[in-house]
Amino acid sequence: MRISDFCHFVQGKNGLVAMYNALTLGVVIVDKATADVFQQSARGIVPISKIQDLPHEQRESLLARLSENKLVFPLSENPDHDDYCQIRKGLNCANIGILYLLMTDACNFGCSYCYIESGMPENHVPSTMSLETAKKGINLFAQVLRNNHDQVDPQIIIYGGEPLLNFSVLSKSMEYVTQLKMSGALPENTTITLNTNGSLIDEKIADALKKVENLDVAISLDGPEDVHDACRKYHSGKGTFADTLRGSSLLLDRGISTGFSCTITKHNLDNLYEVSKWFVEEFGVKSFGFNILIDGPGMDDIKGDRDSYAQETASQIIKCFQYFREVGIHEDRIMRKVN
Repeated sequence: MRISDFCHFVQGKNGLVAMYNALTLGVVIVDKATADVFQQSARGIVPISKIQDLPHEQRESLLARLSENKLVFPLSENPDHDDYCQIRKGLNCANIGILYLLMTDACNFGCSYCYIESGMPENHVPSTMSLETAKKGINLFAQVLRNNHDQVDPQIIIYGGEPLLNFSVLSKSMEYVTQLKMSGALPENTTITLNTNGSLIDEKIADALKKVENLDVAISLDGPEDVHDACRKYHSGKGTFADTLRGSSLLLDRGISTGFSCTITKHNLDNLYEVSKWFVEEFGVKSFGFNILIDGPGMDDIKGDRDSYAQETASQIIKCFQYFREVGIHEDRIMRKVN
């Protein structure tokens, strides 16, 4: 048999090795002795005699899994070439699967690390999206999806500023999405994600969001009160933790799919693992995401320089990701890379 030219061997823990196809992303975990049989073969050719040395029951199952993941194949075949050509062809098809609707660039918070507000001139006048513009965007998205060459999982992300400041247009936009899905103009699996600071959520808004199908709400919360309020304040300087907590509770009480987005600052970097456990124990979260500071005012007071912040942040996120995997929670930033 021949080993794929795109097969890599990644050493893991406990004597395990991942055989990984960098082209198709196929992965099979094997023990080191088995990996050596394939890795040490000359010119990628694995003699039948070496394969026959493996236990029979293991050999049949292993070869089936390796073939399925396109890591090995008979000498007479060469799927690498076909897969390579198919992917190259796909790179020429700019499929679009995400639509952002920016409801407003205004925000009722004055977070110290906000790179959006820090880039606005002093005389900036906030704007809000009209329903007409929102519908134009949604219609264009529906048209693009119809022309896609491959299937995608369409996602509409509602963003700001604080989008709930324009709740009238936001709610009507979500109703319009539902209408298009019912008529077949938008795929049924189109999801909506609402990114919000949570402070403006009241009973009325929570009840309205409860009626929206395939809705996920992501609330920005940086940790317990002292950590959160260190950076996330109202323009008056008052902390926002209590109002964010109240809004998120209204959603969770109604069973609305709610996750949290945590920005990593000097106030939670050193104890990010404990903060992650707090989210799980306090809210029973099923989905979670970390945000990294973007160059702006929030970077001015981090510990050390930017490189050390990046290194420490990466280390802490991986540590937290391992914990999230143990308790069955989807952490968006790392899972995007895993996928």
